[in-house]
Amino acid sequence: MLTAIDTRAIVHRRRGQENREKLSKTQYKLKRKNQTIYVYATISWDFKGTLHSYEGTGKDGRLIQADYVKILEEVVTPEWDENLILIEDNDGPHGTKGKANNKVKQVKIKLNIKWQAQPSNSPDLNPIETIWRIIKQRLKNRGVIFQTEALKAAIQEE
Repeated sequence: MLTAIDTRAIVHRRRGQENREKLSKTQYKLKRKNQTIYVYATISWDFKGTLHSYEGTGKDGRLIQADYVKILEEVVTPEWDENLILIEDNDGPHGTKGKANNKVKQVKIKLNIKWQAQPSNSPDLNPIETIWRIIKQRLKNRGVIFQTEALKAAIQEE
């Protein structure tokens, strides 16, 4: 003879444990908007440049090629040495994707900036990725930072 099966979930707990609904057993999820801050720095064997932060003018503050051209002209060029090579990941605004001679590539040629594109997030090919990983971990250990200016200051400190 068949009987009806109870389809409710059954939770087994050890004796003495608090109910899951009690405040001490709940986790508060903090909702906040995503913060997007772009940071640029120059490193070399025996040189560390100034840390610059900037915001993009694209959708949701994303970086676009026009922003990157401005960064190349105003930030990179003043402290650029012609013996250096600019290592970039294949982010779209860097102009490294495709073989077309886009405006970013034209500006790099005009400013005499040698560059080399690397796969994104590749610590074995791009030494700065290891440094960013350390900085991100240290920022995570600080806890949630709500204000953009406070986040920029924390990045600078690390």
